[in-house]
Amino acid sequence: MRATAVLLAWCAGLGAGYLGVLTPSRGLAIVAVAFIAAAAGLWLISRPGAGPPAPGENQAPAMPAVWTAVILLAAAAILLGLVRGQAGRVPAGPGSVQAYLGQTVALSGRVEAAALPSGGAGANPAAAAQSFQLAAVEVDAGGHRVAAAGAVLVQARGHAEVFDGQRVSVRGKLVRPRQVAPGGITGYADRLERQGVIAEMSATSLTALDPPPAFSSGRAAAAVRAGIVTAIRGALPEPEATVVLGEVAGIRGALPASVDSDLVQSGLVHILAISGIKVAIVAGLLQALTIPLFGRRGALLAIAGIGFYTVVGGATASALRSALMGSLGLVGAVIRRDTDVIRSLLVAGSVMLGHRPALIADLSFQYSFLGVLGIHLFAEPLAQRVRIVPQPFREALAVTLAAQLATLPLTAHYFAVVPLLSPLANGLVLPGLPVAIVGGLAIAALHAATGLLPSALWARVLGSATVPVAALVFLVARGALAVAHLVRLIPGAAIAAPGFGAPATAAYYAAGAAVVAGQARRWPRLRIAALAAGLALAALLVLGRPDGHLHLVFASGVTGPVAVLVAPDGATMLVGTGSSAAALGPALDAELPFAAPLPGMPRRLDAVVLTGGGREEAGGLAAVASRRVGVAIAPEGLTGAAATSALARVQGQGAEVIRLRPGDTVPWHGLDLVARAGSGPGDIAMEIRWGAVRMLVLSAADPGNVPTLPPGDYAAVALGSGAVDPGLGGVNAGAIVLQAAASGSAGAPPAAASAAPAHPVARGLAQAAGDRLWETSRDGALRLRCDRSGCSRG
Repeated sequence: MRATAVLLAWCAGLGAGYLGVLTPSRGLAIVAVAFIAAAAGLWLISRPGAGPPAPGENQAPAMPAVWTAVILLAAAAILLGLVRGQAGRVPAGPGSVQAYLGQTVALSGRVEAAALPSGGAGANPAAAAQSFQLAAVEVDAGGHRVAAAGAVLVQARGHAEVFDGQRVSVRGKLVRPRQVAPGGITGYADRLERQGVIAEMSATSLTALDPPPAFSSGRAAAAVRAGIVTAIRGALPEPEATVVLGEVAGIRGALPASVDSDLVQSGLVHILAISGIKVAIVAGLLQALTIPLFGRRGALLAIAGIGFYTVVGGATASALRSALMGSLGLVGAVIRRDTDVIRSLLVAGSVMLGHRPALIADLSFQYSFLGVLGIHLFAEPLAQRVRIVPQPFREALAVTLAAQLATLPLTAHYFAVVPLLSPLANGLVLPGLPVAIVGGLAIAALHAATGLLPSALWARVLGSATVPVAALVFLVARGALAVAHLVRLIPGAAIAAPGFGAPATAAYYAAGAAVVAGQARRWPRLRIAALAAGLALAALLVLGRPDGHLHLVFASGVTGPVAVLVAPDGATMLVGTGSSAAALGPALDAELPFAAPLPGMPRRLDAVVLTGGGREEAGGLAAVASRRVGVAIAPEGLTGAAATSALARVQGQGAEVIRLRPGDTVPWHGLDLVARAGSGPGDIAMEIRWGAVRMLVLSAADPGNVPTLPPGDYAAVALGSGAVDPGLGGVNAGAIVLQAAASGSAGAPPAAASAAPAHPVARGLAQAAGDRLWETSRDGALRLRCDRSGCSRG
């Protein structure tokens, strides 16, 4: 219990320091006050006559002394964690790679997480593409070398293969990661940011600063990884080969979009990454092979094998956690000591976060630790309640359901979907996972032995032995894909959960903590339910309150401009409506704060601004028909049957209608809304002012009548899909937002994404705007958080 408290304090300090929740100076003051209060309480408890008589005189002061030491150690752990966590943050400004976005620079640093070339093992280096993370140390911009920190995802084609730990220099243009990756994968930039990556670069040159050593664990792991890929791709067809590679060693490859969607919506995508289950299988296999031969010393070989297996799989956060806990469990088994799961989990987390505090924001880290915690707490009770299910499906079902209960908010928040039938799918697939892992490793071993043996006869014998193993592994992989596809087809297999943010996540975990604590203390169920509901409601009310900042989101996937605004006091406004209610509805659900303390309730929308009278500007109004709108703002000369009819419907539901002419100003919840001339008769552009912050949302649907924008500094200027260059000569915009350009949508990036932008404004502004240009059809939503002096992204 005492060691657990200190480990928890260390992890909490690391997380708070890295996320910027607390600085070391503030943490010192808080810890000092808490320590004084705790010491005073312990002193009162230990006073003579302050409580029941102690069994012995020497025992009375012992417990306060022990807990005083624990509190001191916990306080020191928090402070050291704050210092280490804050040191792990990449500084803003010239000391960060982010300061050079949009520029062509030379970066030097160390290679991390090098992936296998896209062509696979033995691919032609001139054609193969390799990606790796570069931990930057120095940047050369215009002949000046300065220190700059930050992780960059480098795409290198036609260059020599690099290895983890190698120092290299690359040259290319630094760009902001796009939210929509090639192939239509959304949330790409968010995923990279959680891994600490702040920029991307397509390298035009790559130079090794030090030659790779004759032997290194990174090169050995790369060679083994390449051998596994060659063996399995040679023995199995696609997509089964890619699935087996993920099952065996977490080696990711490209899957058809339909297969990838099946795995995600059925909750089976985790089988493609190294997890605790796979490490446990490999650890058991290594233990069975080494300990009978070498005794207790064999445990060291088994631990080394687990570490090497983790490196081969890419050393992801979940793989490292599994390896650390597996090694601790192996040591405990050898010395005949029981290992505590919670303490082992905290030891692994302490080591990983101490080495790299940025992991606190990594999705793989969050999933791995919360999943193990859920399995430890809930798997056994759930298995006892599903005894009707035969073994081994019962254990797989209970483990999956427990992990899903613990990670449900992460799935809902990051993927906006909850796979309800994931326990069923995993219960059918996980029992076959050991067969896939052992069979895949056997295929790789037979392939390696075939290449080492000089005798052609033995090579043919081993090749023949590969056939039945490959057939069995193929059937297991095909079965997993079939289960994923069939489960996805079941109605209600996955439900959409847009907008599941921090308040809902905190409420979920607060209620869960109350349930766990109540069951441990054997409280009545009614008391547990009341406490859980109260804590959840408190979390929603506290975290859902306005934060005093202005938030503006330019949504992706809609024909814009569409801006969702949250005022400093929490009031909400929709500026522009777009032409598609089907696209606008999910965007509103994702971006508006909760209107009631229950997820799934309609979000509050206090005001709507209609910027134009065409059908394009009125189509999205159908998405707000189910929401009670307080104020509707529209141009005085609004024309068009569709817009007029939609405005009349909103007015009929009780909304106050305000008509504006260019130059009119309306105060709204501390903001000033200024109407500007639009692109056509009856259109307006809406300028939003708050302190020194100015933003402009413009719908230039008529290319023949483009307004001239008022000069000045803007945090953002948003343009619709029909806009042409509005004359930005006197305008300095922190971000130029092109919403849902005609070339594509958020789910389908334009074919010319890697070439010159297809949008007419993008062609005219791409060279001058640099990193300021943001195409929501390719880059995802742009989120701005502002105080009275300025705005920042995020």
